[in-house]
Amino acid sequence: MRISKVKAHLLTYQLRRPFVMQFVLGKRTVHRRHAMLIEVNTDEGITGWGSGDPGEMGNRNWKPSDFAALINRKVSAVLQGESPLDRDHIWTKMAAESGLKGAALTQCFGGVDIALWDIAGKVANRPICDLIGRRRQSVRAYASAGMYMPADGYVAEAREMAGAGFTAYKMRPGVSPAADMAAVEAVRSAEPDLALLVDSHTWWRAAPDIYTRSVIFDLAKSMDGLSIHWLEDPLDYRDMASYVELTALMENRVSTGENEQTPDDHIRLIDNKACDTVIVDVRLAGGITKCLEVARHANAAGLEYAAHSFSDMVSQAASAHIMLTVENPALFEYPTYACARWRGMYDNELVTALVDQEIPFADGFVTVSGRPGLGLEPLPDIERRFPYQEGYWTTWESPDGRLIAAQ
Repeated sequence: MRISKVKAHLLTYQLRRPFVMQFVLGKRTVHRRHAMLIEVNTDEGITGWGSGDPGEMGNRNWKPSDFAALINRKVSAVLQGESPLDRDHIWTKMAAESGLKGAALTQCFGGVDIALWDIAGKVANRPICDLIGRRRQSVRAYASAGMYMPADGYVAEAREMAGAGFTAYKMRPGVSPAADMAAVEAVRSAEPDLALLVDSHTWWRAAPDIYTRSVIFDLAKSMDGLSIHWLEDPLDYRDMASYVELTALMENRVSTGENEQTPDDHIRLIDNKACDTVIVDVRLAGGITKCLEVARHANAAGLEYAAHSFSDMVSQAASAHIMLTVENPALFEYPTYACARWRGMYDNELVTALVDQEIPFADGFVTVSGRPGLGLEPLPDIERRFPYQEGYWTTWESPDGRLIAAQ
């Protein structure tokens, strides 16, 4: 069996109505969501699918269309004629012949690596996690929702998620330091048995002059008394020294990592004890192969491994296969976009209507199907149904309409 072609499919889902939220400096709007699916074809008719980087992270410096063109031309040419089952050789060849280095290599090739694992599973007629070495049948999930709301909004959403079977819930404050603390306290009081995760990425990303280092440390100390499950991304990801200090000070877990550029950056987080839970995005950190290396390193150091899994269902499936195999997994991020099961956040059909089946969720746990490979397939005509549109997927604006940030 030989690789005949590699193709990147850029996709966009335009929200039916822009989703507008108030944050500390004005408003944030979600306009659309992007995805990049990677298709690897073989001369025996077996096709593998992966999920690549659609440029939705705020610290990427390339256009998604340029990235897709690179995969369709250079990556496809380098891999044509190679065995899709010889991943170690392919990684070596990519590093030697593609001209890509560092983040460009691991982020460009992550989706291809997932597709190669999908092919391997299909050839063996086994799920990917069984090829790796499954340690468990399911992993506990948290409802990933809650963005920039007043306290009663978070309380209502947390109750809805608990009613849907989740035993853990993640909220994303960013209204003001005092309002954020009040919201966390309100949810903790209303749902004392729910594991509560606080994602505070907006503190450094959109309002660093308000959420200063000292303010963040004070908030973190205050949340220590509320027994939250973890505090996620409270500081700029480049400020490792502060992460080391905060992690040593806090009783609650500190989690970070989704904004790191390469697997080597995750290794540095682990080696410096800059968090308790390292978060890795399978699309951006070199696919399943490199994520497994990070997971083993994290677990050997006594840290939890967590998947950043806020995007399309192909990415979520890849993350689920990893989490079923690692020694010490964290809770699994399950984004609760609006659907028939819950109101959740905003709608995102790249998660709910892109593939023939979602990863199974029941009673607060996720697993994978018994089908080979990833266990799911994109539906036909995805490019016709979700035509790609250049442009930011989300923006932050001041009350007078001035653009503060966009990604």
